[in-house]
Amino acid sequence: EEFMLAANQAVATLLNDLELKFLRRIHPDPSQRKLTNLTKFAREIGIKTEPITSRFQIQQVIKQAIGKPYEQAVCLTVLRSLQKAVYGCEEDRHYALNFTNYCHFTSPIRRYPDLTIHRLINAIIAKKPPVQDLTQLTQLGDHCSDREQNAERAERELKKLKLLNYLHPRQ
Repeated sequence: EEFMLAANQAVATLLNDLELKFLRRIHPDPSQRKLTNLTKFAREIGIKTEPITSRFQIQQVIKQAIGKPYEQAVCLTVLRSLQKAVYGCEEDRHYALNFTNYCHFTSPIRRYPDLTIHRLINAIIAKKPPVQDLTQLTQLGDHCSDREQNAERAERELKKLKLLNYLHPRQ
C-alpha cells in the first residue's frame, strides 16, 4: 500500500510539474464544527484530548480507543467527522494523507479517474499533446465523485437488505 501511495503521489507531482490538468483525489479538511463534536464525543467516553484541530490529534484519539469496547464507535465517529474525498482539478491537498499532490493512478479496483491518468502518462510517453479540456475534466470529476457516492449508498442499502433477510426468520 505504501508503494501505491508513493506512486500516486509521484505521478501527481510529475503531472503538476508539467503544468497539466488532471483529476486529483481531493480530501478537504474537516469543518471546525465536526472537529468540535468529535472532541466532545471523545471526552464524553473518557478519552483525554485537547480540542481536536489536527490529523495527529485524531490519530491519538484512535490509538486511545484501540482494544476498548468503544473502539468501533470512535472509528465511526472519526469517519463521520471527515469530509468526503472527491475528484477534481483544483490544486488542493489530501487531508487524511497530508499530500499536496495526489491522484488515483494505482487503484486496485481500476476506477475511471485512474484511466484518465494512464491516458495522460501514455500521451507523455508517446510525446503527443495530452487532452487538456478543463471544463470536460471538471464535469468528469463531478460525475466520478457522484458515481462513487451512489455506489457507497447502494452498498449500504444492500447490507441493510441482507441483514433484514437474515433476521426475518428469527423474529
